Amino acid sequence: MEAVQEVFRTRGPRHHFFGYYDKSPFDADGRRILCHTVDFNGRMVEEKDKAEIGVWDIQTGEYGKVAETSSFNWQQGSMLQWMPPDYSQRIIYNDFVDGEYRAVIVDLATGERRLMPTTIYSFASNGKYAVTPNFRRLYFCRQGYCYPNICDPKWDKKVPGGDGIHLVDLEKGEERLIITTRQIVDNEHLASMDEGDNYLEHMMFNPSADRFVFMHRWRIADGGIATRLYSAGYQGDNIHLFQDSLSYGHGCWTSDREYLIFGRMVGGFSKMRHYRGALRFMVRTALRLNRALPHTKTLTRIHNKVAANAFLLLRDGIREATMIDQRQLWDDGHCSVRSGNPNHVLLDTYPDTNCRQKLMVYDMSRKAVVELADLFCPKEYHAKGYRCDLHPRWDRTGARVCVDSLQDGTRQMYVYDVAKALRKQD
Repeated sequence: MEAVQEVFRTRGPRHHFFGYYDKSPFDADGRRILCHTVDFNGRMVEEKDKAEIGVWDIQTGEYGKVAETSSFNWQQGSMLQWMPPDYSQRIIYNDFVDGEYRAVIVDLATGERRLMPTTIYSFASNGKYAVTPNFRRLYFCRQGYCYPNICDPKWDKKVPGGDGIHLVDLEKGEERLIITTRQIVDNEHLASMDEGDNYLEHMMFNPSADRFVFMHRWRIADGGIATRLYSAGYQGDNIHLFQDSLSYGHGCWTSDREYLIFGRMVGGFSKMRHYRGALRFMVRTALRLNRALPHTKTLTRIHNKVAANAFLLLRDGIREATMIDQRQLWDDGHCSVRSGNPNHVLLDTYPDTNCRQKLMVYDMSRKAVVELADLFCPKEYHAKGYRCDLHPRWDRTGARVCVDSLQDGTRQMYVYDVAKALRKQD
């Protein structure tokens, strides 16, 4: 394992975390990081809870409170992030304001606050627009990734009318529905979509912000979740369905037209769960058994080999996929590419039976794994809605990495300098 230097960590006894892997807590020059600060841990977020929005100065260790929000979760926080294109003066996050979910823009220099008409999820790199799912809908079908403030039975249906993806014009302060859930459910419809809730989530813009990916997910009778992956133009046009194996995990754009994601190649178990009769029964029984067993490295490797699960390189507009090094990248991880070197893919692992989480970089050009850190995660947090995934995030130069971790018993953010460890790969 290559040595990495810890250059900063947030301090207890309060808990600090950022959120998801697809956004960076670092400002433009890498000196400040954003965080959520809370007084509790080890349970799900409840309606009464609030998180403090704060900024840490990595060089001085100083912390400053900016605001509070009551719309957040452990996995993705409040969608807190620096606003493009400068990533230095304004921040944005979601909140619950006057009975509605709204995004709030704060100018750190002036203190000025501006409300958006709805939430945000993924930003365009030009800073002009964002896309967002319907968080009222996610309350019923995505525990751990929703907000606890609104329980509206209008959205508790298999395919609610008016649900879908919204485009938010950040300059005009306007929003509109651009892709409906019904539209996606009706596209190459499968009978299993009628078994449970359908919802759209996990949007991510490509680097030039002309297209974004999103997932269509639905619950099926065996308790599992099926996933289709789509891309679309930023106004919801030119929708493309990627290779249709119905199983996808975490991904990232590696360029404007290529997307790396952990998923299933067409083949393996592919669509078998969505068929009828004895074949469906056999596959469902095997999958239930796999979920019941401890996720050891050996069992996970065997399962993913048989099921044809691997990191896949997808090309926008094409349904074919290329499998990436199934031997070394044997399980799902939160991935992102390094600024200036898209061949360097930052990854993490879920806790193993020894309570260890790994932080690593995969060099796609050399087909080499560089292990950066091996971190402890208490067993009582494994596979829970309040778990603490590392969710590694690059700074904007590709020299440092920030993770959320429970390694000292409290939930804190750690910043590592990884430039030296990766220098021989450059």
